[in-house]
Amino acid sequence: MEAKRFYSRVAGVTFDNADGSSRQALIRRYARPGQRLLLRPEVENPAEQNATGIYISTAEGTYQIGYITQEANSEVSRCLLDGIPVLAHILEVTGGTREKPTLGLNIEVVVGNPTQTPGQAKKDQSTLIIGCAVAIAVGCMLLALILLIAMMGQ
Repeated sequence: MEAKRFYSRVAGVTFDNADGSSRQALIRRYARPGQRLLLRPEVENPAEQNATGIYISTAEGTYQIGYITQEANSEVSRCLLDGIPVLAHILEVTGGTREKPTLGLNIEVVVGNPTQTPGQAKKDQSTLIIGCAVAIAVGCMLLALILLIAMMGQ
């Protein structure tokens, strides 16, 4: 399966967990852009048979912070259950302001066999552009050197 990337918000961030912990408090305390997330299918979830929980792992423990949105649930859950790699990380933490006090998360999910970790594509593209620019500059210098040598030989 070729890797498929998609971007989504995290659903259910305003609910508390079964242990009483506040997802809002957990997001405020632990969530940072770039942080890897754990995804777990919840096949016995009474609200959604394809539910996929999103968890954040810290030195203190692993905590649920929400769910994959309903639009992507079936594919992500099926892939996880079939052993297909699914990676996710936080792109941005939203909200937390006077106008929008509720915190939210935007994430990137990679389903399949990624040749790059999430977020790596932009870094690799930048490296490629810089590499091409260096190659062009070196080529121009070599051409100038060849022309200079040719002019000196006349």
